[in-house]
Amino acid sequence: MQKNIILLLIIISFSFTGCLTTISKIRKTPEKYHKKTVCVFGRVVSSLDLANINCFTAKGIKSHILVVTPNYLPLVRDFLLVKGTVDTAYRYEKSRFLVIREHKKKLRKPEEPTGFGEKLPKRR
Repeated sequence: MQKNIILLLIIISFSFTGCLTTISKIRKTPEKYHKKTVCVFGRVVSSLDLANINCFTAKGIKSHILVVTPNYLPLVRDFLLVKGTVDTAYRYEKSRFLVIREHKKKLRKPEEPTGFGEKLPKRR
């Protein structure tokens, strides 16, 4: 309950700063958002960790977009708020993509895996 309230406050504060937009709007008119900083809210549906690129797909209400990040990859099914720059011609090998290059960390970082869902005891 408390996390939901905090998340709502974060979304409201970003909406007053003017950078909060929807993924659908970016997909419909990418030239309007090219090289501009945006904030989008979505759910992670997939992630990919390659040697030189980390990216994940964020799904909004009606659409989805690829997010390239230098940070930790979020877990699938996480809800997150991403702040980054829209790039309509991001190149990877011979392909071009519409992506958001992330600037800030997400709302949730993955915890250290222990294998059994418990945290390891601290060393003394």
